[in-house]
Amino acid sequence: MKTKEVVELLQQLGLTPYEAQVFFELYKRSPQNATGLARRSKVPRGRIYDVLRSLIKRELIVEKPIAGSPTLYEYPAWHDGLERLLMEREKQIEQEQSVVLASYKELLSILASVSRKVEEEFETMERQQLIPVSGVIAQDYYIKKILDEAKKAVITNFTAELLLKYKSAFLALRKQKVQRTFLLFETELPQVEDIVQGSEIYVLSEQFLNSPLIRAFKDRRPSMIIVDDEVSVLVLLGHTQDALLVKNPELLQYQLFILSLFKQSAQKRVLE
Repeated sequence: MKTKEVVELLQQLGLTPYEAQVFFELYKRSPQNATGLARRSKVPRGRIYDVLRSLIKRELIVEKPIAGSPTLYEYPAWHDGLERLLMEREKQIEQEQSVVLASYKELLSILASVSRKVEEEFETMERQQLIPVSGVIAQDYYIKKILDEAKKAVITNFTAELLLKYKSAFLALRKQKVQRTFLLFETELPQVEDIVQGSEIYVLSEQFLNSPLIRAFKDRRPSMIIVDDEVSVLVLLGHTQDALLVKNPELLQYQLFILSLFKQSAQKRVLE
């Protein structure tokens, strides 16, 4: 019998570990007395009566007193205790969701009235030439930040997945008439045609995946976004959750050189 799995599932429906063990034991064999239940369910004898009272109170099992003999406990064949458990759990979750939502709204209200100050350490970090960026949340922050700050031009070899993720930011650049250059694989272009319209596009064939340039990056595709040629660049390091924000002129030129190598292997297109 998969006792462990059943007990874990019963716990998810709201029973304690001891309640789940006794409930399952009575489901398998009814009726039983407390002594036998404690032995078979491996619930301490000092706890068995508390557990049984709890299950009876929740109307999951029934008590059968017998004159002159130990009381028997039973999971009746006609009783759908699992459905009762499900209804109880659903009600509990609904109540928890209401509490969480109320807490969330109250928190928003409080935070809206709290003044914020950027710490000097963060301001110093912003002035650094190399900033390690770790984690998806940090990446999102910087990608949106540098796109929002673009004034003249943006060059990127973002995947279609990333372009779609930041679609609103790229569309905003188009409205602001910021020059945009995209490097994409030919299979990705149909997914993002509405994003790249009116921009300079360099389309790479799938064969490029086997090129020495890609192999130099150990079969990973580094994603870069360069803003205004000399202001900032974010390099996403392959498939990891790490990135590097670069504000060093020499390193910026190096990243532009890498992208120029991609361009040399691509076919230029313009979508009006």
